[in-house]
Amino acid sequence: WRRECLGQRYKSKKEREILLHAITKFGLLGGGEVNNPDLSSTLPPGQESAQHFFIGGYIGDDYHQNMDDDFFINWTKNRFIPAFKSKFPNKKCILILDNANYHHAPGPDYMKLGGTKKVLIEKLKKLEVKSIKVEREGKQVEFKQSTWNGRGGKLSPTVKELNESLRVELPKHKEFQTTEIQKLFDRERWQLIYTPPYTPEVQPIEKVWAYVKHIIA
Repeated sequence: WRRECLGQRYKSKKEREILLHAITKFGLLGGGEVNNPDLSSTLPPGQESAQHFFIGGYIGDDYHQNMDDDFFINWTKNRFIPAFKSKFPNKKCILILDNANYHHAPGPDYMKLGGTKKVLIEKLKKLEVKSIKVEREGKQVEFKQSTWNGRGGKLSPTVKELNESLRVELPKHKEFQTTEIQKLFDRERWQLIYTPPYTPEVQPIEKVWAYVKHIIA
């Protein structure tokens, strides 16, 4: 699949035309229908399409800034998935994505490392961790949850030790490490593959977009 700015910029640099679409080796996933600007709902049966065209505000050379997490999630849920199911019923989808931030949209329960001592304690409690073990002077020291709020020293863990404990515990809880797009694909039993960062050579579609944008410009 691919989404791309088609290169049309108005003289005022206030707007630009942006097209989202999905493509397979068998062609585009729909796209001949009149575009519905409302991504919060699906298209009528028989008109399923991954195409979405809109006018984005000009906010610099990076058109990706016209996209955000909710926008991409709604497009995936209400355009891409219905279009794929319509064109390829009962088939498994393997979607290839680059590493744009909105391709990794975190949900309200997504948990990251780091934070203040208070935040780290809240995260560990949410993971139902009752005690942590840290190494000090070559010995294992255990700190129970009731000691975590202290200022460090011999009686309580430091911020760094709490964060290291979170680093160990977090991979055990997939529910707090799953992006919203991954959740959508898990429900369908489909697969996501992310290309390595900064490797346009593994994205042949880049050459197509370069050709298209040159013609349109």
